[in-house]
Amino acid sequence: MTKSSEAPGFYKKDPSERLDFVKNFANLTEDEMKQLADTELLERKLQIE
Repeated sequence: MTKSSEAPGFYKKDPSERLDFVKNFANLTEDEMKQLADTELLERKLQIE
């Protein structure tokens, strides 16, 4: 069985539900999830690039 990245209604979900979907789909660790959820870190990284 293969995974599909198709996620009907993904855009309707709140941010925490979206993160939960991504965590389960990609089998992310708690540390990886914390980094993903840290929007301030993302904003800083985007400013550098």
